[in-house]
Amino acid sequence: MEQTTPTRATARSRERSRERSVTFQGLESDESEVTEQETAQTRSFPTHTATSMSRFSQRFRHSVLSGRSLWRFPSTLGDMPRYMQRKFRMKTFSLMAFQLLVVLGLAVLIDFQNFWDVMRPSMGATPSQVMFYFIGALNFISIMALQTFKDRYPCNYALLAVTTLMSGAFWGLTRGVTDFTIHFQILAILSFTMCSATVVSGILTNLETKISGMHILMLSLMPAWLIASVINANLSFLIFHLDPLEIAGSTGFSFVLILILVVDVGKLLERCHPDDFMAVIVSMNSTLMVVVSIPFFVLTFCFLHSGEAMMHQGSGQPNEVSVSGLSAVEVPGANGAVLPVTQGPMGP
Repeated sequence: MEQTTPTRATARSRERSRERSVTFQGLESDESEVTEQETAQTRSFPTHTATSMSRFSQRFRHSVLSGRSLWRFPSTLGDMPRYMQRKFRMKTFSLMAFQLLVVLGLAVLIDFQNFWDVMRPSMGATPSQVMFYFIGALNFISIMALQTFKDRYPCNYALLAVTTLMSGAFWGLTRGVTDFTIHFQILAILSFTMCSATVVSGILTNLETKISGMHILMLSLMPAWLIASVINANLSFLIFHLDPLEIAGSTGFSFVLILILVVDVGKLLERCHPDDFMAVIVSMNSTLMVVVSIPFFVLTFCFLHSGEAMMHQGSGQPNEVSVSGLSAVEVPGANGAVLPVTQGPMGP
């Protein structure tokens, strides 16, 4: 057979095919190098282990994130960020201080206008007593309504305003039952305490040294109460010339009210959950009832805590029990039986 010489067209087609093949080979070699590097990196970092994930989270927080952005993260697991704790305590203490100041102002105004002396001649002694306890019952009902609708905005704030007005009227008419002014002194001491606690709690939460929530709560309330008691004692004795026994009674009574508030809602002020804000206000209003009427206080206190117990019982959450270093969870089983399930050793 005769060998034919390639024409110019065939030569050009062969050159184009060679260029295409060279270009494809170059791309293939680059891609192979990249895939080998990626597989080597994925093999060098183990996944699906708790140790690697914890190390990664620590490196991520300390190296990737800057110091300016870490303030939005909680300092410990399960806690609210510190800026949220500061805002919660400052908002709670400031609202309590504002409410106490309004109640004190209304009570002083009603007492100064002598509404009780105006009511007694026109209504008589017995109807006046009935009117006094009727206002107390309205105050009790407003506190119960505030407890019921504490999570519904703006109904909760409207009920808070009604409760404040009822409390001011109830406290202002107290002089018709007794001649003591101890309730005015208690309101003044508590108002100053809450105003000071608003500032002190904000300062302590912003400190670089981390302080626990309960320590912040006690450092905010107790020094402020002591200063308020000293100021009240000096003003009441030197200016108003009140009985020293009455001054001592107001000091001790205000201390007991603060202790009741801390015992009742101290955990809420420690964890600073935003949903617990109005619950602290309701507890303070319930605590104030003990000064004017102990039966109303007992009814309010029982109503609040019986409702919380029913909500906790109906939530169906398992109860956690710790025995000798083991964590057990009580899970409700069939026919009301309680089945303990061991989870394993707990950390320190």
